[in-house]
Amino acid sequence: MNRSKLAAGGLLSAVFISGVIVGGTGITALADREEREEPRRPRKPYVEILQENLALTPPQRDTIEVLLEEFNTAFRQAWRELQDEEAQRNNAIRQNWRGEILRVLDERQADTYRQMLARSDSARADRAARRRR
Repeated sequence: MNRSKLAAGGLLSAVFISGVIVGGTGITALADREEREEPRRPRKPYVEILQENLALTPPQRDTIEVLLEEFNTAFRQAWRELQDEEAQRNNAIRQNWRGEILRVLDERQADTYRQMLARSDSARADRAARRRR
């Protein structure tokens, strides 16, 4: 084995070990933080906060509840549209780099890579379906 391959192997090993250390440290830090955090209290509905601070009349409260529901509906729709746009953009990027990788592979490797992608796409679709439930 020549020196450059040995150096590359050593560098690869060092990067891998660094990743393990950083990952382990991060997981430990998150676990410690979760143990220290107090349980979150449920948020008060915004109309109740307004009621407490502004002494709303019943007609004002009713009107504000309708307005807030309309806002929430519009916000959820805008959020869905943004998520769809982001998913389309991410998919285009994903397809591009997959194509670039396929250009580098020989026929046998490309077949195996396509099978890997099919499994990955299936798992991604399953996760997306679970999130929509």
